[in-house]
Amino acid sequence: MRIVALGQQKGGVGKSAVAINLACQAAASGARVAIIDMDEEQATTLKWAKRREDKERPFTIAANAVSLPSILDRLKREGFAWVFLDLPGRNAALASAGLIAADLILVPCRPLEVDIEASVATVKAAKRANKRYVYLMNIVQVQHEQQRAEQMAGTLEALGHPVAPPRIVQRIVVPDAIAQGKSAREKNSKSPSADEFKKLFQWLEKELAQ
Repeated sequence: MRIVALGQQKGGVGKSAVAINLACQAAASGARVAIIDMDEEQATTLKWAKRREDKERPFTIAANAVSLPSILDRLKREGFAWVFLDLPGRNAALASAGLIAADLILVPCRPLEVDIEASVATVKAAKRANKRYVYLMNIVQVQHEQQRAEQMAGTLEALGHPVAPPRIVQRIVVPDAIAQGKSAREKNSKSPSADEFKKLFQWLEKELAQ
């Protein structure tokens, strides 16, 4: 069972949207997939799941720092292949529990200095836990900020931080799909957003197969 955490100290960076779209992409391959919502205040993925017609693909459940280990054990026994942890931005105890449980931590950031600064605490926590982390350039503006995202990714890599090669561009299909209890792929399988999340999931598969 592969566990991917979406972690970042700052809100508004698209953690839940990435978790939802990756989970749906994984489920489309036929695998058993779960999303664990650990953000007690926002509960974005739980709200999304309530709007969804297919309640089991992906399976979505809430957890806190105490219940997380037993939930993960149960999912492993039941044959789940992927688990995506949607971590809170500000609850250190909950976030730490999720980071420790993860095989890989995705750190979504817009290509903005304020987002990179906010990510420092998450990266430090990942290093303390001896966990792999990878930055993800997310919610990138369609035009001039795509170049900015490449520059930001290059700066992070020069500083020794890994960055996922796919870039997730801001498009209305993503929030529209989430509002309907869907993923970008399910709303429009031919959309550029669906293709970006597909490439991100394929990259994750290769990374976690190593």
